[in-house]
Amino acid sequence: MRNNISIAKGRSTGRRASDVIFDASAGAIESRWKRNRLLTMPADRAAAEEGVRMAYHEVGLATPRIIWQDGPVSMAMSWASAPSCAGPSVSDTIVAASYRQAVQRLDMHPCRRVALLRDRFDHDSSCTVTAAMHAAVIESASAVRLSLPRWLHALRSALTNRRWPPGFADSGASQHELCWLGFTTCLLETLKPRSMPRLRGLRLVAENAEWILPHAHVCWLSDRPARLSFDEWGRLHSSSGPALHYRDDWSVYAWKGARVPSWVIDEPQRITVRWIDAQIDPQVRSAMIDIFTPERFVETGGAKRLASDGACTLWGRKWFYWGSVIDSWAAVEFRTQRWGRSFRCVPAHLHTLEQALAWLFGPSQFAGVRHIHRLAHQPTHVRQHPN
Repeated sequence: MRNNISIAKGRSTGRRASDVIFDASAGAIESRWKRNRLLTMPADRAAAEEGVRMAYHEVGLATPRIIWQDGPVSMAMSWASAPSCAGPSVSDTIVAASYRQAVQRLDMHPCRRVALLRDRFDHDSSCTVTAAMHAAVIESASAVRLSLPRWLHALRSALTNRRWPPGFADSGASQHELCWLGFTTCLLETLKPRSMPRLRGLRLVAENAEWILPHAHVCWLSDRPARLSFDEWGRLHSSSGPALHYRDDWSVYAWKGARVPSWVIDEPQRITVRWIDAQIDPQVRSAMIDIFTPERFVETGGAKRLASDGACTLWGRKWFYWGSVIDSWAAVEFRTQRWGRSFRCVPAHLHTLEQALAWLFGPSQFAGVRHIHRLAHQPTHVRQHPN
């Protein structure tokens, strides 16, 4: 009955029935893999291991020994201390080659809907989240040092092959890549069943694990995160506790995409102007001001008044090192009878109040300070942007 309705609808609107059915199937596939990117439930280890065996078999490799870890950083530590008997990395054979094959199939497909779905999936907020997770893991895993035997084995391989063996970032794949492969496989098989047999194993891994680190004789897998928090822009963000937490107790504390020390989130009452001034990373300093609130930052002497007209004030601050500006901050304070006192951060390169207001509200609507008084009497659309 449902198919008959779809076909009738397709004919009435001038579209082919196959297009209507494909759109419905593709929409379900897209929603499924977007949800899969953000899952925090424990991994289905049996299904993921079956996917590993299938992926190795499809490229002609023997079934490896499978090692599970509760998180990707503990997996990196296990990989760094593994003996040479684990064999060389086969990530290029299993993951990278499959990725290239999927991209080639998508580029060659004549259906425009496939390209549009791919572009929409690549620019979804869930993709931004997994990219941030991937970057955070790589940043921490890159600090893991190889054990001496493993380092000597890598040196011998480099001298023999004239190429240093790939590091952790190049040896594995995360949900950021695996979910894209899973989505692509399901999409292409909807158009032509059994057209991507090589990716069935990786699709199972993508559905049931977080990271894969394949070597010739050993394959590492990691569990999903236990906690994941992000804002509407897809940035890692949490005002209470870690934004990303794995079951091996490795965590990432983040505020609007900026990684911050754990105490900044867990003990925000410790933030002072002196702590803000002591920061080296501009992103951490900006996050601390945001948590501390611009109002308190101004009241405690953290910023200087740059311009004012009575209704609004431009505040700013610059940090110097050996006579050079290393960071800067600016915000506009509004004082109205309707809304009281509020602050809006603006780019620090705006030196006048007119420029700051034009940036906030648009030059066509608010070209100068004289228009700010309208805010007290009528609601006005303010340009939304990530702070």
